[in-house]
Amino acid sequence: MFLIALTLLSACRPAVAEPPIDPTDPTTDSAPSRPTVATATGSTGDTGDVPTFDCATVPAKAAPAVQLTAPHGYNDVVFDPDGAMIGHDGNGLVKAIGPDTFEPFVPGLQTVYKMDQLPDGRTVAALASGGVTVVTADGSSSAVAPDVRGYGLAVGPDGLVYVASNYTSSVGVGIVRIDADTGVVDPWLTLTDTPPRAIDFSRDGDVLYFGTLSGGGVFKVEVDANVDPIGDPQLLTMVPTGWHDTLEVDACGNVYVGSVFCSCIYRIDSALAVTTVMDWQTQQYGHGFEWGAPAGGWNELAAYVTHPYVGERVTEVVLGVPSRRWVGEVVGGSTL
Repeated sequence: MFLIALTLLSACRPAVAEPPIDPTDPTTDSAPSRPTVATATGSTGDTGDVPTFDCATVPAKAAPAVQLTAPHGYNDVVFDPDGAMIGHDGNGLVKAIGPDTFEPFVPGLQTVYKMDQLPDGRTVAALASGGVTVVTADGSSSAVAPDVRGYGLAVGPDGLVYVASNYTSSVGVGIVRIDADTGVVDPWLTLTDTPPRAIDFSRDGDVLYFGTLSGGGVFKVEVDANVDPIGDPQLLTMVPTGWHDTLEVDACGNVYVGSVFCSCIYRIDSALAVTTVMDWQTQQYGHGFEWGAPAGGWNELAAYVTHPYVGERVTEVVLGVPSRRWVGEVVGGSTL
């Protein structure tokens, strides 16, 4: 993977903004900040009990990364209803109660790719060897849909699990919909010509976005009230080179796409302008991220980024904007 990435870096801006992460050097760890939307200067308005976020205040660049001590994550992290951060440390799932304390959660679980939370608080994750695992609050896990070789995963507004499959599997290449309780797989959208990799929904749930395995195209699919696709996918814009390892959406509707070959994460704004918000040297590349959960004391304006090639470490990167899941009034937001 590294050799392929190095040969394609010429297509990207050099990734030199972040200093190297040394997991053996404790001096790279520091206590992260904990501002919420309610205390972020210039980001809120006073509308009684409903917090507001003004999209005009989103910074052009992310703040410098802060490496955390306890959290771990291979390809993604997710926050449970209590605000604990769940990630894979190479030996199984672990749970970080805060930046300095973690405990085993699902020891021995194989490597997982993207993760999300079901409406009832269970965690779902795409297994690297195929299928989806469903994990309960006590750490019990069960595998469903073993024939799906997926990578990207997102829980839809209907509470079902959407998985991007770009590997060889009996369900083919495309996006499938899985009932986590029954394991029933619905071939939601076939995408042979544009193999999907990372996926996410818009804030209002009316659009599913997907990044691609190659070519650099980022696409959108409009969905109806039953979360069924309406028409064919539309090309949103191009993001350099492809192999999109992550795709996330913020409260303002901006779409974030990570490209492994450029070792960076781009932001697509409402004007469809593509800018770099995070970049690294190749080995420090962040494979995925999730916004912080204030229930656990994490910064809801920050991305918690996973770095699998440096000991599954996690950094906090303040983006200055909350997740699409943020509950409040958004001023100036849009759906791309």
